[in-house]
Amino acid sequence: MKKMISVAMVLFTAVAVFTSGIYAFDKGCDGEKTHMGKKWESLTKELGLTPEQDQKLEANRKAQFDKMKDLRKAMKEKRGELSKALENPAATRSSVEPIIAEMKALESQSVDQRIDGIFSVKEILTPGQFAKFNSLMEKKRLEHKGPGKDKSGHRERGSGF
Repeated sequence: MKKMISVAMVLFTAVAVFTSGIYAFDKGCDGEKTHMGKKWESLTKELGLTPEQDQKLEANRKAQFDKMKDLRKAMKEKRGELSKALENPAATRSSVEPIIAEMKALESQSVDQRIDGIFSVKEILTPGQFAKFNSLMEKKRLEHKGPGKDKSGHRERGSGF
């Protein structure tokens, strides 16, 4: 089960990079292609996306972004509520438990949304494109791995940070 969750999280990370980061910086203020827009064009060519796939991915990205934005906003509000509640000297575990339960529910929704996003992209791409996409994202992730981090990009134990 842990391996399945790890795989799902890696796929989510790849999808998040693929669908949000690249689209978000497609064009600058002057309407010219930005560095990220050029990278998207390159990736589109490398994966061999059709115009229809490109449009579907854009619609999917916008829908996923909006849903995740709402979840992040709600989570931020709950963290604020929890922080305020914990500042109260009379706060007890049972008094903050309802807020904690709501935060857990939001986190669960976030994970579900991430998995839904992965499967949405998987439905748009062909199996070959999806495999190639995952390979490209893994390569990119490893290139951006900084010093003192393990291969998943997390800090290694004992690195001091």
